[in-house]
Parts: sequence; structure tokens; C-alpha cells
Amino acid sequence: MGFSIRTSYSCNTHTKHRQSTLAVPKAVSFSIIISVMRVVTNILILVAGVVVSGIAAAASVTVMAQAGALGACFGEGCGYAGLFLAFPLTWFVLFSLFLMAMLIWRRKPKRDY
Repeated sequence: MGFSIRTSYSCNTHTKHRQSTLAVPKAVSFSIIISVMRVVTNILILVAGVVVSGIAAAASVTVMAQAGALGACFGEGCGYAGLFLAFPLTWFVLFSLFLMAMLIWRRKPKRDY
């Protein structure tokens, strides 16, 4: 679906008119651009989900450790339990919930053709 632009010009009034045609290449298929943008958008949404769920997990585990929900703090034991047990588990659960919500929200409805 290319198109061309025709221009005419002359150097002075007594010379022949010269016509030139500027050919514009055909447009790139929009389906390729749309599919690439969908992939980029999905990657950005997943990165944002990892970051937000990690921050939420860190905040919730910090509150749980300070409240004593991870056990007694003998020799900083609650810090290790929070860092190596509660934080990864909480992050995994929150990110799984985020993925479920994203998949449900972005699901395409069935179309009858």
C-alpha cells in the first residue's frame, strides 16, 4: 500500500517542467508491531509485579518479625527466620496471586465468528 508524491518544479520560466516521483516504501505490517508491543508490555508488567510483590513481602515480614510472629528473638534468630524462610515464601505467594490476577484480567473473551 505504498503511495507516491509527485512534485513539479522549474528553474526558470523558459525551461521545461521536470517531474520527479518520490516513492515511499510500503508500511510495515501492524500485526508484527502489535505482537512485539504485547510482549514488551507483558515483560514490563511482570517486572513491576516482581518488584511490588517483593516490596510488599519485605514490609509484611518486617512487621511480622517485629511483632514476634516468627518466634522468640534469641540471638537474632527471628531475623534469620524472616530472611530465609518467611520472606521467600511470602514473596512467592504474593507473586503467584499477582500472576493469577493478571491472567484473569488479561484473558481474551471467546468470539463467535
